[in-house]
Amino acid sequence: MPGLRAPASVALIVALVTGAGALAYSFLRDPPFIDAPPPQTEPDVRPPTDSPPSTISVPLDIPLGPLLELVERAVPTTHGSLEELEELPERERISLAFELERMPFTASIVGNVARLETMILYALRMSYELPVLPDVGGSCGIDDDDRPRFSVVIESPLSLDAEWKLLSRARVAEVAVASDEERDRCVVTFVGVDVTERVVQGVRDFLEANTLAIDEIVSSVDTRTRFAGWWETLREPIELDDSIWLAISPERVRRGALRGSGDSLTVDVALTARPSIVFGERPEIPVLPLPPLDSGVVASRLDLRVDARAEYGSAGRFLNEQIAGQAVHFEGRSVVIDSLRVYGIGGGRLAMEVLLSGDVRARLYLTGQPVIDPTTGEISVPDLDFDVATRSILTSTVAWMNAAALREELRSRARWPGSPAVEFLATWLRAGLNRDISDELSVSGSVDSLRIVQTYALSEALLVHVAATGSASIHINH
Repeated sequence: MPGLRAPASVALIVALVTGAGALAYSFLRDPPFIDAPPPQTEPDVRPPTDSPPSTISVPLDIPLGPLLELVERAVPTTHGSLEELEELPERERISLAFELERMPFTASIVGNVARLETMILYALRMSYELPVLPDVGGSCGIDDDDRPRFSVVIESPLSLDAEWKLLSRARVAEVAVASDEERDRCVVTFVGVDVTERVVQGVRDFLEANTLAIDEIVSSVDTRTRFAGWWETLREPIELDDSIWLAISPERVRRGALRGSGDSLTVDVALTARPSIVFGERPEIPVLPLPPLDSGVVASRLDLRVDARAEYGSAGRFLNEQIAGQAVHFEGRSVVIDSLRVYGIGGGRLAMEVLLSGDVRARLYLTGQPVIDPTTGEISVPDLDFDVATRSILTSTVAWMNAAALREELRSRARWPGSPAVEFLATWLRAGLNRDISDELSVSGSVDSLRIVQTYALSEALLVHVAATGSASIHINH
């Protein structure tokens, strides 16, 4: 009797069942790898900057020495002649001649008022015309080695106008007998005439005739050209390190009080600027000529909004240290978070790549917008959620896995500090505010406080927006 053989259809069924069992066993032992596509990227849109302007003081020192030399040359040292007798209008037949000799000026400044002080030595000759007899006369200081003196003070309030011109309003403030000493007394008594006031007026007339020359000399100080050169220097980015720049970015110049002591005048000038630390290529600074001077109160106040960079690699390393190797359980099944990677996808959002093992092997992607806690400086992603493509794959392949539970687990644990970026920024900010800018200019300043404001995801890094307060001054090296 021939051997019995199962129909072909039965053999096929047996083979399929056997194969399915093997596949099922293989799946349970080594589940397939689910590889979700990465999320789509978008162009970066940098957040608008609302940086308030900062004030950087630039005390402008003007030494009086060069001005004094010009005044010395401009104001004559002698005036009048003993040979030029002039009749006194208030006394008939009496004529007076006097000669003045000016000693060198000394200069000083108090507040915004420059003072020129000197001594005026004088000699005089008086003549009285008698009707019949020869004229009689008298003199003072002609034959003596020590001529009588007047002490003289010329005062000039100084100011700086909108066009950077130093202005002076010189006036004769004092003409007085130099002392009570005998040498400073000039008495001509033969006709009972006190000529002191007449000579004083002559001294005033002589000095007041030269105050305009003093004003012109002061206005010749070329403050604008010097500051225009410094302005151009200050608008150039300062390289602090490779791909790290300090941009002072001055916009306006404001003048404050003029003050001085001794032989130097200081003009309180301040830059209105928006300084920042820039990472990457040298920033392009638009051309901006030196503007006219504004007026107002000048205070050395620094109020910056600066962007620190928090690298995604550092965030990923921190998260892997905190989360990698931890398991998430789902009613008898579990997955292990093997590793995490954080990177930017543009549009102010970041992506988190998660590798899983366990009952599912997968590469999944979540996206979200990072925020920063201004109190703790901790960065988190409260809206972190599976990307659309990842969610679709999870729904169709591993419906048993509670995607919402895994998402909440990652949301709660995906936190990392932004403080290293802030500390890094503070280091470079302090370095940038205390250095030589050029042979002529140096900057010194302090950072009193740093406060985290917000964060923003770019493709290459997280920007941590920091508010810094302090003070800064730019010094002109003489």
